[in-house]
This record gives sequence, structure tokens and C-alpha cells, in this order.
Amino acid sequence: MKSYTFLLFFYVHAAFVQADDIMPVAQITQQTKAFLYNLAEERLTLSDSANLNITLRPIDSRLRLSQCDKKLAFALKDKRLKQFSSVKVSCNGTKPWSIYVGSQLALEKPILVANRELPRHHIVQKSDLSSRLVDIYSIRGGFSTRLSEIVGLQLKRALR
Repeated sequence: MKSYTFLLFFYVHAAFVQADDIMPVAQITQQTKAFLYNLAEERLTLSDSANLNITLRPIDSRLRLSQCDKKLAFALKDKRLKQFSSVKVSCNGTKPWSIYVGSQLALEKPILVANRELPRHHIVQKSDLSSRLVDIYSIRGGFSTRLSEIVGLQLKRALR
């Protein structure tokens, strides 16, 4: 009976002592998002009409990472910022640790799209085009944002 009481006291005491020494998952998530937004502003050409949405994969809440006594360090796993990127979050303090957080970027920009189906050999007019917000990562081919690049061109194929 004494050993059971001792073990129960030990586990309850350890839970309370460690609760203050654990890095909150929400704090890691918030700082990772801020890092990605800052990186996107530096590396991507964001206009006022562009919308950037960053979604992070949830970090396991059962993870018990020690509170970092230094500023967290962030680095992309790949050097390029892509639609799906992994961010290495690490603590270089007295109790070092590191994890990878997955992210998904959605960058909506106003691009030119056809108003209607355009036949083969049609010469594109300004009235054939309109601007629409589209996630550029979901586009397989190229796109344009300037009318001057497209107006006057003759289509090789029909355009839907």
C-alpha cells in the first residue's frame, strides 16, 4: 500500500511540476505562422489584391516539449517556399529540441480568365477576358495578370 501511495504522489507531483516547464503548442503554432507570413512577404510578390492563407498541420497536443529559454529558431526544410512546406522549429536552449511542422499555402491572386469559350484561331479581345481571384498553386499551367500580354494574341487551341 505504501508503494502505491508513493507512486501516486510521484506522478501527481511530476504532472504539476512539469506543467510550467512545457512549451504550449499554441505558442509554437502562432510563431510558426508568423514566420511563414514574414517569409512569404519577403519572397513572394504580394500585391494589395492578393490573399495569402497559411494552414498548419496540427501539432500533437500530447507532445511535451520543454519551455525554451532562448528564442525559437525557424527554418524551411527545403530552401524554397512552396504550396506544401515543412518548417523546422527548434530550441537551442539548455534543453534543446526540434520538431517539423507541416504547412499549406494558398495564394489567391487576380488573374485573367476567359469570359466564354473561345474558338481556335480567335484573336483575343479585351472583352473576352475578366479578372478573378484564383489560388495560383492550384493552376497547372501558366497564367497572366496583365491584359497587354494577352490582348491581340491568336489562339492555337480552343479555350474554355
